[in-house]
Amino acid sequence: MSTIAKVDLAKKVEQLGIIGKTANIAVQKIIDTIVNALKQSEKVYIVGFGSFNVKIKRARIARNPKTGTRVDVPERKTVFFKASKELKSDIRSIG
Repeated sequence: MSTIAKVDLAKKVEQLGIIGKTANIAVQKIIDTIVNALKQSEKVYIVGFGSFNVKIKRARIARNPKTGTRVDVPERKTVFFKASKELKSDIRSIG
């Protein structure tokens, strides 16, 4: 199993004829745009890929599995990704 890093994405952008540093800037700008939208609780939808949005997890009482003591877990925001039907279909069709 391999990992795709931001540098690898920039190399893919370079294949479109965009030169080195400009490709890195383009990839970073896309990431910044997604992050800033999520910070403002906006939903980000990329057709054929999926959607990102911020969900609020309620405060709850959990239990420390080691000691068994109760622990208060405060309310928090988390990023949620939902894959598009197209992406799910493409992944399922791979052997």
